[in-house]
Amino acid sequence: MDGLRADSLLLRRLALWGSRVGPDGWLRGAPAVCGWVFGAALGEQRRHVRENLRRLGVTSERAVYRTFAEYAACLAESLALSAGRAATVKLEVTGEARLRAALEAPTGVVVVTAHVGPWEAASSLLMRDHEAQVTLVMRREPDRQAGAFHDALRARAGLQVVHVGDDPLAALSLRRALGPRRVVALQLDRAGWRSGRPQVSMGPFRLAALTGAPLVSVLAARRGLFDYELQVGELQRPARGDEERARVAVERELWSWLQAHPTQWFDFL
Repeated sequence: MDGLRADSLLLRRLALWGSRVGPDGWLRGAPAVCGWVFGAALGEQRRHVRENLRRLGVTSERAVYRTFAEYAACLAESLALSAGRAATVKLEVTGEARLRAALEAPTGVVVVTAHVGPWEAASSLLMRDHEAQVTLVMRREPDRQAGAFHDALRARAGLQVVHVGDDPLAALSLRRALGPRRVVALQLDRAGWRSGRPQVSMGPFRLAALTGAPLVSVLAARRGLFDYELQVGELQRPARGDEERARVAVERELWSWLQAHPTQWFDFL
């Protein structure tokens, strides 16, 4: 049963195989079926998703299974692009001028994102279009084999991956990863709940304040096959000792995005 996890090596291998050889019609339907099957098999993760949705104001059991289906579809498309599949991608970006302005800073940019929609594929495409070098900072996955498998594909797509613990500032290499047209991207949505909302990790804001780098959020949603929507949040320039103001602003952006796309929040832990 170890292979039956929403983030398992088994599901990723299946998704990669299908995304490489399957026609577009397969990609439109098969990942959703796989997601439903995994959702039915994973009682603990299903209960966690149900609780997250309840806190977002969604009580439909169908929405729980749709979350697993959306995850499988986003995963399959991300793996397909990482593996070099030729695909016509539609990417609609709101607030792109904010990212462009941030990339002009000689310090580089701290980007915060979340496990929402096609966050990895869409964000990578956006940074590629802006000719930015990206270091993706992630916690180590519970399934180490699955993590190594996915990291190898990320490297093929040009993403450098750094694994850290609970405090991103513990990784001294993050400061060296910043510089002209260089981006450090961190996920911030698995720090628990506070006052009825997902709590946002303080690490990225402290990193931005420490280095003087501007910070923006980048949040994604999937609208269809290789059809993505991205929102670049307001430009934040947190000062040392004043990181909380920026954290509250980004937490508000994340909450609004989750409410608009509740079944695309892939928090299964």
